[in-house]
Amino acid sequence: MLFHCDAIQGWQKHRVFPDFLACVHGVADGKFRFSVLETKGEHLKGNDDTEYKRKLLDILTEHANTAIRAGELLLGVEAEQLNFKMLMEDSWKQTLQPLLHG
Repeated sequence: MLFHCDAIQGWQKHRVFPDFLACVHGVADGKFRFSVLETKGEHLKGNDDTEYKRKLLDILTEHANTAIRAGELLLGVEAEQLNFKMLMEDSWKQTLQPLLHG
């Protein structure tokens, strides 16, 4: 399932509005994987805004397992794995594939 997402506040003034939330139930292991996905066209690759968002998403993924509870996002079950990813136009399929079939 893909859902439209609200916003993430990073260290810059403007909030980041990811394009999708994806929650995938693993058939083999029964675990859920939850991903926040931001997409960018190739013409935006390497610009300051894209790199800021990539760094923010990398930091959120790195600290997702050790974060303290500061709010709620109710999905009905707890996610086993939480990822934040930047999807570039030329490689989004290769990046998304492991997240969906992990």
